[in-house]
Amino acid sequence: MSAEQHPIESVIGLQIPESRTRARRFLTTIETRNRYTTLLIVIVAMMLVLPLIARDELALFSMKVAVSIILVFGIYVGRRLRRDLIVGAALGIPVLVGRWLPQYSTDIRMFLAIDILTAAFLLYITIIILTQVLSARRVTLDTIAGAMCSYCLIGLAWAFVYRAMFVINPHAFVFATGSFHIFENNSHSEPQLMNFAYYSFATLTTTGFGDVTPAVGVSRAISVLEAVAGQFFLAILIARLVSLEIIHSMNRGRE
Repeated sequence: MSAEQHPIESVIGLQIPESRTRARRFLTTIETRNRYTTLLIVIVAMMLVLPLIARDELALFSMKVAVSIILVFGIYVGRRLRRDLIVGAALGIPVLVGRWLPQYSTDIRMFLAIDILTAAFLLYITIIILTQVLSARRVTLDTIAGAMCSYCLIGLAWAFVYRAMFVINPHAFVFATGSFHIFENNSHSEPQLMNFAYYSFATLTTTGFGDVTPAVGVSRAISVLEAVAGQFFLAILIARLVSLEIIHSMNRGRE
């Protein structure tokens, strides 16, 4: 009997390493060139799709899945140094696990702790991404995507802060009568995040439609802080990106 390998086995043996190589190349491309773009697609998809899902248990489950995906991507994208990975995991993993515990929807203390930790984690990832974007030597599409991710993460972080404030004090915000379904389910255990995300981005962009109004001193102060942060973000970031592009164009012209 010949000890030579069968032709079919030879072909299969070649295809497996090739498929692994392609997968590694794909993951490397995402990590080095498109990691911010991938995170931005996930965030935008969540913001566009979730409001279209009916307000029932499916909507609640979909929200948990979407937030969990963003948390995982945040840990992956935000890691640059080992310290960043450790701090990101220390903030993100308890939030990721706690969100799926039954007590999250029944224990108000756990609910508030998870929402506040989520806001802290999103702001931490925002700082990490901004640091990487501002330290970039040239402007690429992924750099711009990173800037957009930071802007969106700021809005989402403030949304969790607003929701926590509403749980602590239901009179912190006034909603236009009949315009909003405040809670995710009939048990009134979990206020809808998308309502507060809507208000957060309206404040961040200083749009201010007027159908949600901060009614107490703390909620007004936090809203003003977000509006100011949004304006400073755009002014500083645009100036930085434009200066980087000018420097890159000048260096390219000298060459």
